[in-house]
Amino acid sequence: MPSTILARLFLAVAVMLAAAGAAPAPAWAQAQDKGEFLFAKPPEGWKLGYQNDEGTQRVREYIPEGEKVEDWTNMIVVQVFGNKGHIAPKDLAAGMFTNYQRGCAKAEFGMKVEGTQNGYDVFSVMIQCKDPKPRADNPNLAPRKLEVNWVKIIRGANTLYVVQRQWRADQPGPDYPLTSRDALKPWAEFMRATELCDVNDIKRTCRFMGHISDLEAQVYARRLPSPYADQACSYFVTLVVRPDPAREMQARAVVPIMLGVDPFLSDDNGKKAFEQVAAQAANNAGVALIFTVGKAATAGLAVDFEKARGQSRAVREALAARGIDAARMVEVFNPACSG
Repeated sequence: MPSTILARLFLAVAVMLAAAGAAPAPAWAQAQDKGEFLFAKPPEGWKLGYQNDEGTQRVREYIPEGEKVEDWTNMIVVQVFGNKGHIAPKDLAAGMFTNYQRGCAKAEFGMKVEGTQNGYDVFSVMIQCKDPKPRADNPNLAPRKLEVNWVKIIRGANTLYVVQRQWRADQPGPDYPLTSRDALKPWAEFMRATELCDVNDIKRTCRFMGHISDLEAQVYARRLPSPYADQACSYFVTLVVRPDPAREMQARAVVPIMLGVDPFLSDDNGKKAFEQVAAQAANNAGVALIFTVGKAATAGLAVDFEKARGQSRAVREALAARGIDAARMVEVFNPACSG
């Protein structure tokens, strides 16, 4: 059973994740099976402290500037296990539980969440270890009396990805993540932003690739004063400009557009918005444009749908004229109104 502190923590994290912004920090990416990329960007000011590639297994350890892998307080560990896609994330976690129970005077587990993200099986858990035994895999690591580890395990097509955010000290302090909301917030944001993506599959709504789900597009569209705002057809089409995964990728931008009587690219506000989109795309950010129609331009559902399609096409052509590869651009029509 989870401890009381971990049970309370679950609600705090749920609130933080619900309030978190849509665009995470720039991505650290690692290509894997069939176009899979793992995005798990350490915070600014962190550095790579250790790495090892052995066969189909890879590990990266990140620590803040000023810390050492032999004596750290905070660490992020990213592990990639090739040819392990047959193992369920919760089964791998069960093995970790056993190791913690053996290696700690007292081990507590909480915030267990099993589900899917971008269509991939995911399991996450928060672990607290009191009085850990010396680690056989790292005998030079300076001992501490208290450890906290938030683990996220993702199962890809043929690979398991394990991301861990860890903290160690001799006693709780201001940076103790189980009692400090300020300390926990960056943990929650990091875990939320960590995701596995298939860059070739638009159906996997990967934020770093600019993808946006129908539900998320509805939320953005309903913030606009459009006559369709309270309908399932609150938007007509999304135009996604995906980043080039061979280059450093930037945070996704979401641009809701309410079309008026004039063509989008001839309107002053439209021109300004387009310049911003073009700059973001040139900077290799994922961009999701959401098209709906304002009251002044409304001419009926079918006509408005074609208007949105036409303006999306015009933006695609204008971006291509700016040198943005057409292969990066994907249109997705709202299933509630695309007819």
